[in-house]
Amino acid sequence: MMSALMNMTTALRDWVSALYDAPPTRHLVVEALLIVVILFQLTRKSYKPPKRPLTEKGSCIGSLEKYGVGSCGPRGFYGTIDVHLDCETKIAKFLGTPDSILYSYGISAIFSVIPAFCKKGDIIVA
Repeated sequence: MMSALMNMTTALRDWVSALYDAPPTRHLVVEALLIVVILFQLTRKSYKPPKRPLTEKGSCIGSLEKYGVGSCGPRGFYGTIDVHLDCETKIAKFLGTPDSILYSYGISAIFSVIPAFCKKGDIIVA
């Protein structure tokens, strides 16, 4: 009985390690783990995070009064605000460039960056 159990365990271990070592199937292991996490989240009684006191209430009210409420904040709708400029500065610093430009939608970058910065003979990689 014990040897049969050991043989099954060894066979299962060998099968799993062979499956994991195969390059085309490694993503399947990650996807299986993601499915387990999703199923765990779906079986919970509440999707809400644990309750904790709101400590930044004043900051939240100040932001709401300054920027308003909306589902997005593109420059095309609201104009350039300090948050856009701060984000561009931080991105430029992170990338080690003198400046950066943010666009609210990918197609808008194509229509403005390519005509503004590219000239005949440039190679564009997208």
